[in-house]
Amino acid sequence: MPLATNYARVLLLSAPVYLLLQGSGAMVRAEGFPKRILWAMVLANVLNLGMDVLFIQVFHWGIAGAGWATTISNIIALVIILTRPRHSTTSILSAHIHLRLLPSILLAGAPIALGSVAMFVRLSYLTSATSAHLGAKGMITLSLLLSVFLVVNLLAGGTTQALQPLAGQYIGQGDTAAMYRTCRRSLRFTAISSVVVTLVVIVLARPLCLLYGIDSLPEAGTLSALRIFALCYAFYSVGYVLMVIHQILGNKTKAMIIAVVQALMVIPVFALALTFDSRLTWWAFPVSELISLIFISILSNHELRHIYTTP
Repeated sequence: MPLATNYARVLLLSAPVYLLLQGSGAMVRAEGFPKRILWAMVLANVLNLGMDVLFIQVFHWGIAGAGWATTISNIIALVIILTRPRHSTTSILSAHIHLRLLPSILLAGAPIALGSVAMFVRLSYLTSATSAHLGAKGMITLSLLLSVFLVVNLLAGGTTQALQPLAGQYIGQGDTAAMYRTCRRSLRFTAISSVVVTLVVIVLARPLCLLYGIDSLPEAGTLSALRIFALCYAFYSVGYVLMVIHQILGNKTKAMIIAVVQALMVIPVFALALTFDSRLTWWAFPVSELISLIFISILSNHELRHIYTTP
């Protein structure tokens, strides 16, 4: 608890920086400078790793050092992003937002914000249930699964970050057909890339476990858990992209419903698995993501028809 408290305290103090980093990054990307975001985030991550070593190993700041490394690297990335690009006709620092547009701007991020809250509930339940029913070994396995899952989040997140400004540009031009074609390509790329990642994780499950330092747990349990969990990648990624497509189309209610369902569906399925047979626990993830995707597809039936019938 002291370690978690010290780390969280530093990160919570830097929360405004993180929020500004995400918002300003989206604006600069939409303005036509995605490479600036790329290099800012790459530099921030490299500095984060370097300062982790410096603050923890050299200065002996402990877990708080890791928090300060993340905070400082985010501040540096924010400064880089907010620096006016040479060829930009506008500046984020000097931009003025009309008050009547503020509700629309805030609501645009509501689905992802609500999804983040739901994801917090999801992770809180999973950690408490896993700790209570599966013990320390189960917690280590869950940690491995969620860490590997970050790769899939990168793919889905990167796809939607490219999709949003492109689709927004086509909507602004009144080119609905091009917007639907862009959505179709995004869904196809997401499905294919996530299936490839699934196959890679299944094949490389053993090295991934060793890389994470898991070599003393029962081999079959950890390896099978990782391979089972990998089956949910495609379901999750496609559902996430569909949520962003609804956001782009202005279907904020549908987008928020999808965000909540996708985050929370695993809770009842996980609880049922623990009730009937703990060996089924890890199957709760692909099963719940499949159920979520079926629900999302039914909810998105009208939009999917346009996406796949537009020439």
